Amino acid sequence: KPETAMEPLTLSRFEEALGPDENRKDAELKEATRMVREVFGNDIALSSSFASSKELKATRENPGMDFKSLDEFYVRVEKFSPVQEALNQAIHRMCASIRLFSEKTDTPLYKLRKYLIVLENPSFLDPEYHPEFQKLCEGISKLPSSLQDILVKWFSKYTSRRMEELIGRTQQYITVKWYTGRQIDDLHHGAFLLGLLYRANEPWRPHANHEYKEQKGRRGGLHRLLMRNREKKEGSSSRSEDVKESNPPKVVISNNSNQEGRHQPLVDPSMFNNDAVNTDLNVKADYKRWIENKTFSFCKYNWILDASSKRDILQLDARYQMGIHFRDAYLQRLYTGLMSAPYLILKVRRNNLIRDSIVQLQNARLENMQDDDDEENNMYFKKPLKIKFEGEEGVDEGGVQKEFFQLVTGQLFDPKYGMFTYDEASRACWFNRNSVSSDEEYELIGIILGLAIYNGVILDLRFPMYVYKKLMGFDTTMADMQEVDPEMAKGFEKLLKFPGDVENTFCRNFSVSYEVFGAEKTVELKKGGAKIPLNKENREEYVNLYVKWLLHDSISRQFNAFKKGFMKVCGGAAFRLFRPEE
Repeated sequence: KPETAMEPLTLSRFEEALGPDENRKDAELKEATRMVREVFGNDIALSSSFASSKELKATRENPGMDFKSLDEFYVRVEKFSPVQEALNQAIHRMCASIRLFSEKTDTPLYKLRKYLIVLENPSFLDPEYHPEFQKLCEGISKLPSSLQDILVKWFSKYTSRRMEELIGRTQQYITVKWYTGRQIDDLHHGAFLLGLLYRANEPWRPHANHEYKEQKGRRGGLHRLLMRNREKKEGSSSRSEDVKESNPPKVVISNNSNQEGRHQPLVDPSMFNNDAVNTDLNVKADYKRWIENKTFSFCKYNWILDASSKRDILQLDARYQMGIHFRDAYLQRLYTGLMSAPYLILKVRRNNLIRDSIVQLQNARLENMQDDDDEENNMYFKKPLKIKFEGEEGVDEGGVQKEFFQLVTGQLFDPKYGMFTYDEASRACWFNRNSVSSDEEYELIGIILGLAIYNGVILDLRFPMYVYKKLMGFDTTMADMQEVDPEMAKGFEKLLKFPGDVENTFCRNFSVSYEVFGAEKTVELKKGGAKIPLNKENREEYVNLYVKWLLHDSISRQFNAFKKGFMKVCGGAAFRLFRPEE
């Protein structure tokens, strides 16, 4: 509990100090001016102000703030210039103190409330007060990560309007600094605060650190040869530890409509893109700073970049990796007399396109593996791609390559081929759970899509957005179900809202029956599910388990093979910059 001789500030105390006369003179504002100067100059008093109840209650989930009173306080202050000047001077000193004296991990939670109070200052829209805003952002960036996480939780409870206004003040700061000097420290702290707000806007989604890390197996044959020789001399190994595969995405299906269970962003995520930065950014120079890990780069703060800038970065990363392997092939020949192909060359027959592509890609991996190569070294896919149709003349200058992608995807996505199903309502393709296609074929389609991205080929694919969410490890929501199977989603919504006797009306249990090549197959959604009747009390659990089975379990073999192939090509730092919709 805060211990201070100074009484915290409330709207009623401030209005009492102002008095009833709206036309009061400056001399009559001494009490209000003194109150503002003292409270905003005292860490404990300010942190205890504008509480939502008589007894201050700040928890990890809720700051206990009376934002309505805080908003009205700032509105009233703007009407009286002596009070406004006193407030600005006090905030100037407070922000300087915040910058110099960072909170510790064991700091009482209520002391974090002062950051919320000061951030609501509307004067920060004025560039004159940006030095104070910068110090405030710097202080927040210096907080222990555990305290930053609490701020994110508090921000996530904001209304859409409040979140939008705070984003606006932060974007205004970044834009002004971008146009008036572009000092790294100035941009860094504003971008960091915007990142906390980005996390709070969608707290259920994974938010990764976007440091550029060299991919496993990135270096080519010459580098591996030199490293093997060094290891033999030193008697040690420099091979990196395997990167563990991330956990599969959670299924978070809920009928809750309150904010606690929300899976809708407070504001459109595009609000975090800064138009000024994306218009004038030298993407090549920013990408270089990113891969060198030496200084500030907007790639580390990907929420600021729009889809167009990220696309340019992805293409730069592709050319950079292709260039490494192209040069390495010739350097290897120069130093060792051995020559590895500088291109990824696929020779295929039109009448046996799928099988030839699988065999060629498998052969390409074997040809590029050295005696100590890890089986998961997939960097040969980063080489420039060349396509050759057997029995046909011509050099692949891009047209043959594009035709190859169109033919392969056309066959693999054709419902007659049996790998994917097509839903007329959603006009989207989905993995066929009854498919007899091999894992290699699903892996091939993942590789093909990845190669198309890395070689700059645009394909017309009819995947629902949820496929890209799954690739990036995002959680599942009912909106995803609506994309994949709109009719099934409507049925679930009807079930969840049904007011009558669920058990005798729907006559279901915790199992799913479906037809496979003329025979009925039954799968239990949970152990003993065939004997558990669906009723009003367990219907939400039933929907959760059914969606989990439909979108995850029933297609796990097919999707995992597809993801494996896709990540062999696109599983790098540049890919992780994107949002699924991008």
